[in-house]
Amino acid sequence: MLEGWLDWLGDRNPQLFRELKGRLKPRNILLAVGASLMGQLLLVLLAWQRFENFIHNVQQDSAYCQASSPALHQLIDLNRQNQILTEKLNQAYGIMEADQATINALSAQLGEVQEQIQQLAAPCPPESINTVLWWVDQTPSYFATLTLISLVILLVGGVYLLIQNLEQEEKKGTLTFLRLCPQSTPQLMLGKLLGVPIVLYFALACALPLHVGLAQLSGIPLGVLLLFYGVCIAGCGFFLTGGILVGLLTQTLQQVGFKGFQAIGGAFGMAIALSSLFGALMDYQPEPSAMMIFHLLNPFAWCHALMPQAFSFFNSTSSWFDPTLSGDTPQTFLRMLHFYRLPIGSNPLLLALFLIANALFWRKWLGGMIERCFRNPNGSLLSKRQWYGLMLSFQIIFLGLVLVPRGVSEGDLYLDDLFWTFFLLILINTFLLVWAILTLTPRRQTAIDWARYHHQKSNTGLVEWLEGEKSPALGAIALLLLIAAIFFLPWLWLMSHHISLVANPNVAPKLLVLVAGVAFYGLWLLIYASITQHIFLFSFKQPHLWAFVVNSSIFFFPPLLLTILESQNNWSDNRGIWQFSSLPWVYLDSASPLTLGLSLLTHTLIAAVLAQVSLSRIRYLGKSTTQTLLNR
Repeated sequence: MLEGWLDWLGDRNPQLFRELKGRLKPRNILLAVGASLMGQLLLVLLAWQRFENFIHNVQQDSAYCQASSPALHQLIDLNRQNQILTEKLNQAYGIMEADQATINALSAQLGEVQEQIQQLAAPCPPESINTVLWWVDQTPSYFATLTLISLVILLVGGVYLLIQNLEQEEKKGTLTFLRLCPQSTPQLMLGKLLGVPIVLYFALACALPLHVGLAQLSGIPLGVLLLFYGVCIAGCGFFLTGGILVGLLTQTLQQVGFKGFQAIGGAFGMAIALSSLFGALMDYQPEPSAMMIFHLLNPFAWCHALMPQAFSFFNSTSSWFDPTLSGDTPQTFLRMLHFYRLPIGSNPLLLALFLIANALFWRKWLGGMIERCFRNPNGSLLSKRQWYGLMLSFQIIFLGLVLVPRGVSEGDLYLDDLFWTFFLLILINTFLLVWAILTLTPRRQTAIDWARYHHQKSNTGLVEWLEGEKSPALGAIALLLLIAAIFFLPWLWLMSHHISLVANPNVAPKLLVLVAGVAFYGLWLLIYASITQHIFLFSFKQPHLWAFVVNSSIFFFPPLLLTILESQNNWSDNRGIWQFSSLPWVYLDSASPLTLGLSLLTHTLIAAVLAQVSLSRIRYLGKSTTQTLLNR
């Protein structure tokens, strides 16, 4: 029966069979089981040690002591006085010009109260200690500890193992053999995803009975726990798929100085990301709903949203969440999730399904990148058509997350912290567009081949410019900017009601100023794209570094020069010159319509000239040597 199952697995996914055969050795299994049992035993011993300390330190005024004594009520009152006096004394110390007499009086009263507490305090008799109640109160913390440790081990360890395996495959040359095999890329990567960390999965599976038992003792329903497991499988699959992508980018990482450190760097980066996500929940402050896009992939936010009773240390009592609830009602951030005004987070089942769908959706995009990178390591991670889909998908999801129904004085539609949301939208779009410029811009030889042979294709018009694999990226960047600009319009319209410009009849209308700001944004990205394309046409060893240096110089030097000149008195009133620099948004609120018009015309001409220069350079390089000699 076992041989038949192995034959079936080998036929269905040979790569998974290869990984399991190489890793499921008795030695590895024993080490995994031993490490898992040792970790569980350590957690149990820690709990027992805390229990013993608790037994020897329970006082009569404790909630766990069932004994009654005449001095118990007096002791409770003294503890309340001790707390009040301590707070007053801390407030007195916090005042810059505090009265020393008041501090001395409070200190004396506090000392007397503490002395009375010591006289009345007495340990609780062992037979009167409610140990069952203590275990009930402490079990959720042990469940949360086991959950968090398991998630960190799975993500950090899994990413490390996957990157290290692909790095070793690249060194041995077996990765090239896998590229030539008839198996599809999704099958190969699924085999890697399930097979490489199999020992880690086995160790975590050994801790599953303890985890389920602690969940039941913590009052977590089995259905909610199963939903949490489903969210973890989908979400951790996204992060581990990202580890596979990093492992496949071996050549790129070696060029930037990470040779031999991909696995360590990937695991360290995963650890830093997890610590940042953990800190974001621990040090929570009310933040815009736009930040929900990051918390959707936050493993600790999954725990908090689905099992808040076990992760109460993440609770926020801010009334920012729901004005109809009291400030003492703890609420989780993801429980307030709305998607296009639908209350997804109010139902645990809907929330879990949404989190699973979100993780699978973004994992699908990572899978597309892996397929292109695996088959062509030197190519771009996404085609132009895929870039359009990625940009459009992000805009739709982002807009759905920030549309939060409020139902109070601000109308049916509430966009929390409008300006911060728009800034975050600009920031993420800029990252995506810069990434698109660097990946879609063809290198010298690719551009030469396209210039020589693109006329032989059937599609030589607009379709070739927008979807061609080797065509210049300016057309694709312009279309990506158009997609982003369309989704800027709701924010432009809403912000026009909240922005007050300089009270001057020569100042341009608010809506024109906002549209001009977005136009400057698009024109400058097109300018940087044209400069990057021109740099990539030279035979530089590291064209990305040259593009970064040149574009950074153009971006920083003119504003720096204008800032120095503006510090002089004779330049203090010439603010219109900023609209012709690389930072035309400075003093945009006080610009006149004529200045805006001339600046937009100037930027448009610069972008058009640079694009034409780059395309002319490509056509010149595309001329064959024979043709050049014949023309002479």
